[in-house]
Amino acid sequence: MTVDRNDQVAVADVYAGDAGAQCRDEGVGTLFLFVIEADPEPDVLARVAMIFNIANVAPRSVKFQRKSEGNVAMTVAIPLVGGVQADMIRRKLEQLTCVLSVSLAEAR
Repeated sequence: MTVDRNDQVAVADVYAGDAGAQCRDEGVGTLFLFVIEADPEPDVLARVAMIFNIANVAPRSVKFQRKSEGNVAMTVAIPLVGGVQADMIRRKLEQLTCVLSVSLAEAR
């Protein structure tokens, strides 16, 4: 923990090795929408959340609904510093066996 000239405490997640989290907290970056269709398994939300946890990002909002007996839909809005990080998260989500499809868009 360090103290700057304005006597404000600045805290960084030293284990994440990522200073981008501070930028996202200040509202810098782009809001990305992940629309995920997946199998209706009991642990599907936890599996998807783990991908965002590993990427060290927190959603601004999550919408979860069961569309039919065969699938569920999730819309996750996350502010990210760049499209490269968003695409990496999209590819990791697609690797989950319970995920049927992932689409990614910038929120306008």
